[in-house]
Amino acid sequence: MYEFGKGVSQSYFEAAKYYQKSAQQSNDTAQLYLGLAYYNGKGVNRDAAKAIEWFRKPALQTNASAQFHLGL
Repeated sequence: MYEFGKGVSQSYFEAAKYYQKSAQQSNDTAQLYLGLAYYNGKGVNRDAAKAIEWFRKPALQTNASAQFHLGL
């Protein structure tokens, strides 16, 4: 919602905040998007190590998109 500005003002910072909360509850989609946020530096400081950390979690849950991004 915040990342794409649907119904609210676009804010990568707010998007990352909510992805973080959901990712900590083992939501594999949120973990993927949080990894992408760290990879691209959107809403958080760009950090390849954290991106890999967050891509790895859903990849182990057989999330194909996370596996793809982890492979990059």
